[in-house]
Amino acid sequence: MSKRDSSEHWSSTGARAAHPLVDADNLEHAALLRAADSSMREITAKTGLNRTTLYRHLTPRSPAAVIAGG
Repeated sequence: MSKRDSSEHWSSTGARAAHPLVDADNLEHAALLRAADSSMREITAKTGLNRTTLYRHLTPRSPAAVIAGG
């Protein structure tokens, strides 16, 4: 099915949404993986979510966690 045929991407007026809807369960799974110190590459591979989508929806890590290697 193409994106054009998918009703979740189009409003009743025919206008396309700016961002496709994200499955809440998939996003929750991504958040759990992020909390377990998975990399964005690992999370995208496991969830199928786009990296841009992950950065848009997930809370950034603290600078201290990044410096410590987490």
